[in-house]
Amino acid sequence: RRRSAYLKAKKALEALSPSDIRETAVASSLIVRGFLAEAVGDPSLFETHEEFITRQDSLTRLTPPAREACSEYFSRIARLKYAPEVPEDDPAAVIADSRILVETLNVGFLP
Repeated sequence: RRRSAYLKAKKALEALSPSDIRETAVASSLIVRGFLAEAVGDPSLFETHEEFITRQDSLTRLTPPAREACSEYFSRIARLKYAPEVPEDDPAAVIADSRILVETLNVGFLP
């Protein structure tokens, strides 16, 4: 199940074209959240950013470095999606960061 989720997320991120920064942030976030939902049965796909980061059992099946990378990623994505002014961030960098996170998460599961 995890391998299938990983391959699906990887393929979706490869197919994603950089566009408006907010659209790219939303699309990338959905792909990563979909991976988490499928790979570990985490309900993050259906939660707000605040619910996700404050939930005590969030991603307990991941190593601490993988959890930290995930938290940092979703904080950045939230900033991009909800900032009052449209951020100047590079959409291609968001996709690249999403790919890196999926790789990090894929190898960051506890035994």
